[in-house]
Amino acid sequence: MKRVRAVTVALLFLILGAGVQAYARQDQQDEKQTKPEKQGKPEQHSKPEPQQQQNQQRQEHVQQEHQRDQNQQQERMQQQREQQNQQRERQQQNQQQERVQQERQREQNQQQQQQMEQKRQQQLSQQQQERTRQEQQKQQNQQQQERVQQQQERLRLEQQNQQLIKVEQVLTHIVEQLFHRIF
Repeated sequence: MKRVRAVTVALLFLILGAGVQAYARQDQQDEKQTKPEKQGKPEQHSKPEPQQQQNQQRQEHVQQEHQRDQNQQQERMQQQREQQNQQRERQQQNQQQERVQQERQREQNQQQQQQMEQKRQQQLSQQQQERTRQEQQKQQNQQQQERVQQQQERLRLEQQNQQLIKVEQVLTHIVEQLFHRIF
């Protein structure tokens, strides 16, 4: 997210700087064009100059493009936020399911322990084997849960990285288009 913010701020500064330079150049050209016209033809003061109208239209067009780009960027940011919220909701659901499964496992373990306690006098050796088997099963379950959680975390990080790369590519493309339009 820090990279996205930094790129966004840099883009805004570039767009504003390029726009100011373009407007300054255009104003200088307008002044140069209007000076000879004023010296050679003083009676044309009352007519509106088409060059000024074109400049004004260009400025409006640039402003509209800038506003369109900002709107698109805001839409992308909103989509990212929605995706992140969906991911959080999925994670919460997964955690809730894991809690339910763990609770069921605990209940099953308690029932098994009660049953083994009742049979303890008669089946000491079987009880020992059952405990050993349960311990191994618990360890396997824990290891499997840890693996699943690690895989989910890796997938989430990869998805975020891919989203950031896409956003960066889109922003780079926008900057290139803006430079081509300005210059």
